[in-house]
Amino acid sequence: MSAVPCIICGSTQIEPLFRTRDRHYGIAGNFSVVRCVGCGLVHMDPIPSLEELSAFYAQDYYAYQPLIRSSALISIAKKLLKAQINTRNPTFEIPGRFLDIGCGSGEYLHFMKVRGWDVRGVEPSLFGASQAQREGLDVVHGTLHDAHFPANSFDYIRSNHSFEHMPNPGEVLLEIRRILRPGGKLFLGIPNTESIPYRVFGRYWWYLGIPVHTFSYGTSNISALLRRTGFHVDRVYYQSNYSSILGSLQIYVNRNSSRRSTEGMLIRNPLLKVAANILARLCDFTRNGDAIEVIATKPSEHFADQSA
Repeated sequence: MSAVPCIICGSTQIEPLFRTRDRHYGIAGNFSVVRCVGCGLVHMDPIPSLEELSAFYAQDYYAYQPLIRSSALISIAKKLLKAQINTRNPTFEIPGRFLDIGCGSGEYLHFMKVRGWDVRGVEPSLFGASQAQREGLDVVHGTLHDAHFPANSFDYIRSNHSFEHMPNPGEVLLEIRRILRPGGKLFLGIPNTESIPYRVFGRYWWYLGIPVHTFSYGTSNISALLRRTGFHVDRVYYQSNYSSILGSLQIYVNRNSSRRSTEGMLIRNPLLKVAANILARLCDFTRNGDAIEVIATKPSEHFADQSA
């Protein structure tokens, strides 16, 4: 039993899953993970505050690194290893105003800017935001609420593998709905707890991401949360790669040691990466992949609601 109702279904019934520790970054401590009996939402218990979460991130966190322009050789290598995943973004007739939430050092902002978009970013890490600003990108250091964007001001808002880091996802979605224009598009890239890799690996799952991942969603409950906060879910894509299987295996092998998820022979083996990518794509094909991309729209009727 939980004193706090589920953010999606309102249930106060939770079941303990396990206690686990960070497998990626060397963060100290053990953390409890539970699941809502009503909708299956997996989350930490208790949920860390924004201040506690900010202390978990080191400057070497991958999203905070300076922008590196990929060479042709690196791009070819990624394609050969089948390691590169191109996100399935919504299409637009012309560029408009774009916001990247949790933009890190601004790699995707730069990508959109050179394609004609008027770009903005929000990044809670001072180090990450500073890296983006050095590149001449308009990035607010803080949370989405700290930015105080005007209503109906963006055509496209993206949160790619940052939404699961947020301790207040319902509030964030309501703010996104407020600042997204009627008919505007939202992209959420998140892990999927309805996947085969999650069901197989559990506490050793690569994408569990404790303690920086506060909530872990499945396709069903993230769709329910989007509808509850006023969005129409257009499409769900399954976009996994080798890390979902090979990375989880490496974490399992390292489980009784202090080695991190990226340390070991499995995760570094190119042939195993190719084989794991094939398995991951099979999971995607059967809609059991552990990384999903959700495209949603702010319906036009909400414009009338806000202006009433």
